[in-house]
Amino acid sequence: MIATRTWNRGQAEAIERRGRVFVSAGAGTGKTSVLIERVVRRLQEGTPLDHLLVITFTERAADELKRRIRARLRELEMLDAEAAVESAWISTIDGLCARVLRAHALEAGIDPSFAVASETEMRILQSEAFAQTVEAFGEDGDPARLDLLARYGQDRLRRIAAELHGRLRGVGLPLELRPHREPDPDSAEDAPERETAADLALIEQLLVLFDRHYQAVKDVRGRLDFDDLELVARDLLRSQPDVAAAYRERFAEVMVDEFQDTNRLQVELVELVCGGDLFLVGDEFQSIYRFRRADVEVYREQRAVAGDAVIALDENYRSRPHVLDLVNEAYGREFGAGYHDLVAAGDFDGDPPAPEVELLLTDVRACREDDIAWRQAEAAAIARRVRELVDAGVCGAGGVVLLFEAGTDAGTYEDALQQQDLPTVRATGRGYYGQQEVGDLIAYLRLLINRTDDRALLSVLASPLVGMSNDGLGLIRLATRRAAAIGAFEPARWPQALSEADNRLGQAFKLRYDRLVERQPGYSLERLCEAIVAEHDFDLALLARPDGDRRLANVRKLVRLAREYEQLRGPDLEGFVRFCEEQADLAAREGEAAIADEGGDAVVLMTVHSAKGLEFPVVVLADAGRRLGGRGAPDVLLDRRGRVGIRACPDTGTTRPALGLKELGDDDKRAEREEGRRRQYVAMTRAQQHLIVSGGFSKAEDDTPVAALCRVLEVGLHSEGLVEVGRTRVDVHVVGVPETPAALPDEAPDQMHLFAALETPLPELPELQLPAAPPGVSLRRISYSGLALYDRCGYRFYAQRILRLPERQVDRPQGEGMAGVEIGDAVHLLLERDDERWRELYPHATAEDEARIARMLSSWAGSQLAERVRGLQGVSVELPFAFAVDDVLIRGRFDLYHRSADGSALVVDYKTNLLGDRTPDELVERSYGHQVAIYALAVLLGGAASVEVTYAFLDQPDAVVVRSFTADDLDSLRDGVRASMAPILEGRFLPRPGPWCNECPALDLLCAGPALPS
Repeated sequence: MIATRTWNRGQAEAIERRGRVFVSAGAGTGKTSVLIERVVRRLQEGTPLDHLLVITFTERAADELKRRIRARLRELEMLDAEAAVESAWISTIDGLCARVLRAHALEAGIDPSFAVASETEMRILQSEAFAQTVEAFGEDGDPARLDLLARYGQDRLRRIAAELHGRLRGVGLPLELRPHREPDPDSAEDAPERETAADLALIEQLLVLFDRHYQAVKDVRGRLDFDDLELVARDLLRSQPDVAAAYRERFAEVMVDEFQDTNRLQVELVELVCGGDLFLVGDEFQSIYRFRRADVEVYREQRAVAGDAVIALDENYRSRPHVLDLVNEAYGREFGAGYHDLVAAGDFDGDPPAPEVELLLTDVRACREDDIAWRQAEAAAIARRVRELVDAGVCGAGGVVLLFEAGTDAGTYEDALQQQDLPTVRATGRGYYGQQEVGDLIAYLRLLINRTDDRALLSVLASPLVGMSNDGLGLIRLATRRAAAIGAFEPARWPQALSEADNRLGQAFKLRYDRLVERQPGYSLERLCEAIVAEHDFDLALLARPDGDRRLANVRKLVRLAREYEQLRGPDLEGFVRFCEEQADLAAREGEAAIADEGGDAVVLMTVHSAKGLEFPVVVLADAGRRLGGRGAPDVLLDRRGRVGIRACPDTGTTRPALGLKELGDDDKRAEREEGRRRQYVAMTRAQQHLIVSGGFSKAEDDTPVAALCRVLEVGLHSEGLVEVGRTRVDVHVVGVPETPAALPDEAPDQMHLFAALETPLPELPELQLPAAPPGVSLRRISYSGLALYDRCGYRFYAQRILRLPERQVDRPQGEGMAGVEIGDAVHLLLERDDERWRELYPHATAEDEARIARMLSSWAGSQLAERVRGLQGVSVELPFAFAVDDVLIRGRFDLYHRSADGSALVVDYKTNLLGDRTPDELVERSYGHQVAIYALAVLLGGAASVEVTYAFLDQPDAVVVRSFTADDLDSLRDGVRASMAPILEGRFLPRPGPWCNECPALDLLCAGPALPS
């Protein structure tokens, strides 16, 4: 029997209305169900599923949407549609862009087999690019540039460049830096501002240079980052009207979920592909992703355009009435007509855990007077209350979540819960690189780089990797005084006063450390990290702790990061450590590792951002006494137009806000406070059965979320018990000095000692099989010209492409004119664009050269092939392409490219060779076999059904050679390219002396050239 649903009035209208529809959906009002039903109705009306585009904010949300659509179609017995859901256009905006780009890679000028860089890969590549940028920025010795580097410093400039690059590209703005406040050119008072404006111009040069290097390192590895996906897709749809028109014709409707989390660039992408109905659904009060460049003003503008046609969903099916009464009272008081009440429409069995929302208010001043950390007092009060709820049977531990605006101090609350014997799962913390176990492992890597790094050595000795006592550390340090502390491990200096345990731990450490140093050269970064963990039983030491599974997961994550780094940068240990330290300095949003039992019968601790879209029986909004905007003063801020305010670094050494940074900072704090109120709304509306809001403050004027809520509700530290607040009541408990907590059990030992003798001998292990030898050359990219160079002389390829020796410059006699390759270049330039550029490049051209060039141009213009090309619409000239074969990036450029509507493609390549007695076919077979295969493979991988590769030899009219291929030839073409690269990968670089030796960089330096014995 097919189940039917009853929809309320607003939901029914949102499902059935067509055209441009804007839906304002409050929390818990069933917007996802509405979206699913709207998809189903379109299918029932006859619209194919692949003619609907559904966009949501996260991969998790997209997967959940697909799952629920499949379930609804199965329920309706629409089995064919259900089977099509997996390939449907249901994804994030980035997923849409990636799909569009893979279908039109050649038109976009990118590798069809591109990979999307992960967050970690992106940061690794940016680190590499910035290092190159600084070197290039200062290499010309420009005093102004060198002065900028000296005054601002590389670390500050790296932060500024990363912020500007991410912010500008993320919203589709050009990399142009203009001051938010222009200095007065005639004012003496504005002289410092004018100097900072000059700094800003230099920083723009640095930014453009950084972008160029970043793009280059991505190109080498065939990567696009998330900003590239949106920017390249937008540029493709802008520049190729036929491509955009095809998508507008395809999609009968575009539906955008979580519209409040979009920005202008993403809205432009939606408009470019939308040709039919447009359905936008979101909630202004759930816009909490400014750090991901979401712009709530975009939502407000589109809502204003919709005017009275906005459909409002306000019946909440998630939360108990007493929870919604508090939410409505607080936000109705604060925002007035700008807020629409949520109406309780859920059907609940039994009584709630408590009839009123609870406020746990911690008196910060009272705690300080008794020398008690107020956050610990708050955490203890929360833990006691959760324990009471669990003991009363109103919920299990797994039905409780603690939500934090920032998880920096989540460990304090987790400790308090564990003292109440409550199991916990912490999905937030101080940030990945701030975790102690991550820092311990990085310190060990630093020590392997430099054994005289005292800070690293003492960190390792104090950590669970070794576990020496504080007394032992002091004696180690005193044994060497002004020398490196590692010297204390020399027999003559070894402290005799060490305890027996510290003596044994220290000696064991040195033995293992020396063994790792000896083996380090043969280890990959991943294997090195694993060896440190295994040698020091670090995994066992971590697992012996109460939250050991999370700590070990973080260590395993660092091992994976090491592998990702090495795949991109090679086994550069120092570079990897520097990268990790840079990310910690940039406060990179690298999350802690996920652990397997998340979501089990344990209290969950997570951030509000992570909880978006989820719901929980009991929600505790914890640590709401955290001050907003706790970051240090920013180095740079941008307004919505991309105008910049910056923290200037003058010669005085004292930084100061400049070019409007203070005004932008005030605006940023105001926007942060507004988003803070929205985060509180999101947290509160996650609660199904009960809500507890907890935080500490000293006075009502404090700039904290809990103080702001108390001001709105007119309650405070003077309140206690049930308080009437307009349409609702709150149960206020003021927390002062906590009861003395029970003594904690002794912590597990930092170091697991596994030295006991075995009762039975270990079995014999099979002989270790050595891995295969690595390839002779790590080839990352190559072009047709590179393969041709190898065919001509393997050793010259080695000298130029592997050793990177500069090509030998050969003096040409005065008046000799242009070389053959220069003739070819001039012809190509003229066929691409009929102007005089070539003369600027080759001023030594003779009248004979000009006549030869003119003859070739005339030969092309009068040919049948040129006549055919002139009749085609949408021919691309000098079109770049790239693709990968076995992780080797192959790049090139088509002289002419055209793709027909039936999927067939034409590639034309001009050749300016003098044919002489040779036929064009002979020349193609002998000299251009690699190029034919590469051209054909590039086009077929780009999605063409067939390709015609045509060579036009301009030395003779209509001297044309054609090679045709279809998709059936893909495997053979790929195998052919592999075979061409095989001897290079195997390291076979045999010299082949010939007339080309004169320009070889290895001649008479590494190779005798023509003098080699035959």
